[in-house]
Amino acid sequence: MYREERAHLVVIYGRRRVGKTWLVRRFLEGKRGVYFHALRQPLEVELERLAEALSKALSKYVKADWDSVAEALAEAGKFVLAVDEFTYWVEEEPGVLASLQQLWDVVSARSPLFLILLSSTASLVEKSLSYGGGLFGRRTAQLRLGPFPPYVVKDLLPYCAEDLAVAYAVTNGIPHYLSLFDPKAPLKRNLERLFSKWGPFMKRRRTYSVLKYGSPTSI
Repeated sequence: MYREERAHLVVIYGRRRVGKTWLVRRFLEGKRGVYFHALRQPLEVELERLAEALSKALSKYVKADWDSVAEALAEAGKFVLAVDEFTYWVEEEPGVLASLQQLWDVVSARSPLFLILLSSTASLVEKSLSYGGGLFGRRTAQLRLGPFPPYVVKDLLPYCAEDLAVAYAVTNGIPHYLSLFDPKAPLKRNLERLFSKWGPFMKRRRTYSVLKYGSPTSI
């Protein structure tokens, strides 16, 4: 899609830790563009942050208002703008969807902008894309990312089938959690570290109790 000489609006969503940000950051490598992580704060402040990021990327001053941002993107040529957790803006000010719609309509008619909107809130994304939701009819593609299927784990960890089943069970196939495993260490040592008092899985110690005192098949 990026190689096409036309504008694209791509929506990527899915639960946290499935790799949305990682995927987009890798996609941006070697391309003209900006990765912008939205925050839950007044939209005026967010516009200032966005305008500053675009000013730096485009080497020109961009004023902190939607019209100026749209004009700068329309003149940018081939450019990627990725807005992570854009639904934070929707939660802060629902009317922002109208501003994004207007920006897209102005820029897409004049420039091959590649706009990526990411979110961890599926319900808000689907509402935004539905009829009357502001972005209805604007997206050119959408991708809902989910956990890895079980068979992928064997390519990430050098364990036997039973240990792979345990690793998948405690991570639910979430890429970030799987990345915390040390493939050079045995499963038991990884579990002891991850489920330790200071480990990232501390809140899931009940699962560890099942693994330690029960059997993998009991999960």
